Amino acid sequence: MDKEAMSALLLGLAAAIAAMAADAAQPASGDDWPPQRQQLLAGRYVGKLQGYTRDCETVRADLRLEVGAASETAHRYTLTTTCIAGAARHAAPRTITGVWGIDQMASSCLTLGFEDPDDPQVGPNIYGFRVEEAQTRGRRAAAADYDLAQDGFNCHSGMPPEHADKRLRRVR
Repeated sequence: MDKEAMSALLLGLAAAIAAMAADAAQPASGDDWPPQRQQLLAGRYVGKLQGYTRDCETVRADLRLEVGAASETAHRYTLTTTCIAGAARHAAPRTITGVWGIDQMASSCLTLGFEDPDDPQVGPNIYGFRVEEAQTRGRRAAAADYDLAQDGFNCHSGMPPEHADKRLRRVR
């Protein structure tokens, strides 16, 4: 092997090793929201969501996420929804509570757990949200500011177009 070929081989090998080391330094996708980081998501979020009942297409939502002790992996939420499109448009607001958590298989998927005793087709999760860093006028928002983008009920829906405007923004 001549000197130029050996140099090219060594450069290629060095680049491959550097790329592998950079990948190893990144957390695994399931480690995006370990329990010690989940307190960053606590707070109040408002916006629109696709309704989870048959008689309501779209709801105005007010979600409050609470974080328990550091050793807990399940946390509490309160979700108040008001139907703004569909047959239940004039119904009173509905408030539900339950447990939220991060689905480690779907990485940054925050799920709201809820089972409706009156509708066996609802549950065990009613909403799944991709956790995204909040954007403010094209620039990054303050540290630890996140939006919750609706993605079905368990973040496996592939973000269909009807969810494009279904997003909850943190209220400070």
